[in-house]
Amino acid sequence: MSGTRASVLLGSLCLVGACGGSEPAAPADPDVLVVTIDTLRADKLGCYGYFRDTTPTLDSLAAESLVFERCLAPVSQTLPSHATLFTGLHPYEHGLLANLRENRAYVRAPGATSIAEVLATEGYATAAFVAAEPVKRLGGLATGFEDWWEPDEKVVRANSVVPRAVAWLDEHARVGDRPFFLWVHLFDVHLPYAPPAAYATRYGPEDASNSAQ
Repeated sequence: MSGTRASVLLGSLCLVGACGGSEPAAPADPDVLVVTIDTLRADKLGCYGYFRDTTPTLDSLAAESLVFERCLAPVSQTLPSHATLFTGLHPYEHGLLANLRENRAYVRAPGATSIAEVLATEGYATAAFVAAEPVKRLGGLATGFEDWWEPDEKVVRANSVVPRAVAWLDEHARVGDRPFFLWVHLFDVHLPYAPPAAYATRYGPEDASNSAQ
């Protein structure tokens, strides 16, 4: 779809030039917010048809957004999946094939440029707040981000990550004169599946049997 839109836009500009009209003003650079949630299953979200009301906020966002029904991770590990997301390359192309190799991080292939690097060169303010070890600075994903936060611990919950990201957004809104690219990485639904007490007993097996009636 993006290719079609680009072709239509190019054709429109050519017609304007041929007709002697003035060139349209370039659109303002959009702000970009990327939130990734490790191991969150699409089939457990209401917007993808799950019968429990587990994700009302995401469902509300989906109701007024473009929702992709078929979007697959290239590999089942965190670091290479994020590298593909940010570079557009297959793991064998960007070189990050797993989270660790013999207790050492993989090294990103030369020339595998991330979207953070590209947008930084275009004048964007770039920031990232990550929750877990697989995507810490050692993995190479920090390149291109002016502001980067990671925990000292192996993993932290969202309540340690989100407030920092929101504070950065508030500060950027106060003094920033550039568009931003912000990445927020969360890990709460990953193993060992230890939800806060308020959520641990919210749903029971009887929910499934009731939904089948």
